[in-house]
Amino acid sequence: MRLTESSSKLHAITKSRFVRVQFCIVFLALLIGAFVSPGSALDGMMTSPTPTTLNLAISRSSAYYLGSIPAPESSNLLLLNWTASVSDFSNGHGSIQSSHENATWSNLESFDFISGVAQGRQTIDSSWAWPGANYLRVSYWDSGTLYFSNVLTLKVSINYATTMLLTLSPFVAVVGVGATVYFVRKREREPTAPTP
Repeated sequence: MRLTESSSKLHAITKSRFVRVQFCIVFLALLIGAFVSPGSALDGMMTSPTPTTLNLAISRSSAYYLGSIPAPESSNLLLLNWTASVSDFSNGHGSIQSSHENATWSNLESFDFISGVAQGRQTIDSSWAWPGANYLRVSYWDSGTLYFSNVLTLKVSINYATTMLLTLSPFVAVVGVGATVYFVRKREREPTAPTP
């Protein structure tokens, strides 16, 4: 009986010492790693790239021209104001880009980000815009990495006067016919003065 008790006490003491030895070994390994290459763990965290978010906002989503889309430098060109922002407020180079099918992109204007913000104004002319959907985005170049913003759509409508006339012509015709019928019936109901 005593032999069994002393054996289990010895087993418990051995197990406790083993756990302590393991803890000391792990602690020493961490301590030696910190002294041999100080700051290496922190360096790894600091050099990991932070996610950069690039956003584009535009002042209009549609543009209407009475005729065709005017050429650059024409009068009566419609304007598009845009604002681009970078989440980490850093400086860098960028450009606003356009596409007709949301696949092949062309640069409209290059610019610099200042404290993560850039603003500009773009004329909606025939050098890049076409009837229907036009896609816009911003690119941002910083420290060897190229970022792209969200894609926004600008819908351009041409021959707007003709389109509106064709759209409204049935209503105008109905109103015209109704007014004509009303005045004809009113005239028929008016009594005619007797002739002397």
